[in-house]
Amino acid sequence: MASLLRIALWGLYALGSNALRFEQEYVGYNLNEDDPNLGAVNNKWAGHTYHPSPTNWRFPFYTLFLDKFVNGDPANDNINGTLFEHDTMQTLLRHGGDIQGLIDSLDYIAGMGVKGLYIAGTPWLNFPWGADSYSPLDFTLLDQHYGDITKYREMVDEIHRRGMYIIVDTTMSTMGDLHGFEGHLNDSAPFKPTEYKVILRDKTRQYHDFHPQTEDIYNETCAYPTFWDETGHEVGEDVLSQLGGCFDSEFDQAGDIPGVGFFPDWQNQLGKYQSVQDRLREWMPSVREKLENFACLTIQKLDIDGYRFDKGTQITLDALADINLSIRECAREVGKDNFFITGEISGGNTFGSLYLGRGRTPEQYGNITLDEAVKLNNASNATLFMRDEDHGAYDAAAFHYSVYRSLTRFLGMQGFDSSFFDVPADWVETWNVLLRSNDLVNPNTNKLDPRHMYGTANQDVFRWPAIQDGVEKQLLGSFITTIHMPGIPLMYYGEEQGLYVLDNTADNYLFGRQAMSASVAWQAHGCYNLSSSQYKDFGDVNAQKACEDNSVSLDHRDPSHPIRNIIKGMHQMRTNYPVLNDGLFLQSLSNKTKQVPIDKDTREVGLWSALRSELPKLQDLSTAGGQGKQEVWLLYHNDNHTGNYEFDCADEELALVAPFPPGTVVRNLFSPYDEVTLLDGLVVPGFGSLDFTAAAVEARQ
Repeated sequence: MASLLRIALWGLYALGSNALRFEQEYVGYNLNEDDPNLGAVNNKWAGHTYHPSPTNWRFPFYTLFLDKFVNGDPANDNINGTLFEHDTMQTLLRHGGDIQGLIDSLDYIAGMGVKGLYIAGTPWLNFPWGADSYSPLDFTLLDQHYGDITKYREMVDEIHRRGMYIIVDTTMSTMGDLHGFEGHLNDSAPFKPTEYKVILRDKTRQYHDFHPQTEDIYNETCAYPTFWDETGHEVGEDVLSQLGGCFDSEFDQAGDIPGVGFFPDWQNQLGKYQSVQDRLREWMPSVREKLENFACLTIQKLDIDGYRFDKGTQITLDALADINLSIRECAREVGKDNFFITGEISGGNTFGSLYLGRGRTPEQYGNITLDEAVKLNNASNATLFMRDEDHGAYDAAAFHYSVYRSLTRFLGMQGFDSSFFDVPADWVETWNVLLRSNDLVNPNTNKLDPRHMYGTANQDVFRWPAIQDGVEKQLLGSFITTIHMPGIPLMYYGEEQGLYVLDNTADNYLFGRQAMSASVAWQAHGCYNLSSSQYKDFGDVNAQKACEDNSVSLDHRDPSHPIRNIIKGMHQMRTNYPVLNDGLFLQSLSNKTKQVPIDKDTREVGLWSALRSELPKLQDLSTAGGQGKQEVWLLYHNDNHTGNYEFDCADEELALVAPFPPGTVVRNLFSPYDEVTLLDGLVVPGFGSLDFTAAAVEARQ
């Protein structure tokens, strides 16, 4: 692999190139294996029958890092031959996980009822120590730590053979760390809209396909794209007055930014991310066209089913819509008529709404009713959308961060306040907000098709079992993301095994990326001694004693683990009761909650009662299998203490209202599967029957 690393970084810098040039020596890892001209017909997977897209993406997904999952082929652990790759005693270098390890584990994953795999981190060449794979150095050369083209194709075939689907990560706006800024090679360059001159950290190492400024040419004016702020509006003159000239470059050269949440969004779209990822100028036509070609090549060479865009809102909107139009057209060429494009939306729902589908500003959804929102399609009034119908951005949010932040408040974490333009922590209200503000129309089918991906954890946040009562909180969170909210449940590898080690080295960025297969490294470094600057009263956590737990070093693919079986049971409920998979109607019934202090705000705790069903008059799940359109009563509790509730069925304030008539026997779908017979009592219009008359529908809305 040393020769591959050199060929990607040394001396092959050519402004007119579209990919790592075809050479026989690199066959097996260079996706441009058949012809030097990208887009040629023979750059498809020769002789292969492509797997069609699913008609419905609302099935459970499983997130994993290849490197941190399972080491199936130790021969590729130190494939670059450096001192900074695989180390059995280190957690931040490579563990050695690879494609073979994933193939060996597919039955374990499928056994949970999972049908979708999301591989975190790009498949392309990274630095030898780049275990997370989020800093690609080339968009056509596969990282040999994981496997060659043949091995990737074997994995994809095995996934498809099991009736499963795969989406992979792409970055689009960020690459590796080959550039420094003049005057700041050894420190962070303050953000400067008029840009710095780029200095190559090593003149022998340059990107093959993209170039920084040439001959120090500086344009006194620069045709910047439209920038937006967190309120969902175009930036004003206070920002525009700062934007002047720029270097003649395919990279933004405005200096460093520390990470999301510290700078305004427009600066995040111009700065070098965390000082370590060079920022591509994706809004420049020459850059955008190359990115479109590379994205198409990966689809047609590897038969993937979707993309997840990392740092999804750091890509400028107009360029993103153009790129995704090209990606969808490329996928259709090989019969993928419902290719899935989801993006990491780390900001609030107001800003995120700009990036979903055709995009919607607060003015475009401010006065719309729920009844109007669920009937929108591409033929609806164009003034309700930002872009044309063929210029949709993301189909959905990947790990919906606005929902996640509200979930942490719902579960008692003190870290995020309610001023972040986030959705509320009342899940019925949250769903209604999303329906009104997000464009959830599938661009391929022109139908309402909510596919937000909801999870309790991912690769960039803490693991719940690390904290006190964390397993219980994680399971309640999984109930919300899997059973309650319409969309896609998104698991993070190891949550089904209760993994709890935290391996971050800064207290403002908590995460757990413990290896799934056996490793002593996470036990050796397992006693967490940082607190959290993000969450108040983080206190004593289970992760502080992980170095004393011998089970941390073991293989964690235990099919009998109780958490795994509970999650598997929830996945099966979505099959048994189609409304839990596809029902798009949520209605609050009779919450018994109270407000308690949290930070400078309050949060709502207590007993929550809601109905989930098909959308009246707009959905018919009677032939969807299982229990058809059977409604499900959702009853759950987020007050972390034991107590008794008293109800009076004849009192409007004290009744616990069910969506079924008196005398109905209701059964708990969770263990111990107890049954309760509903008593006579208060009749609430629209409830207490399975009637979908106009009066009932009106009452429910």
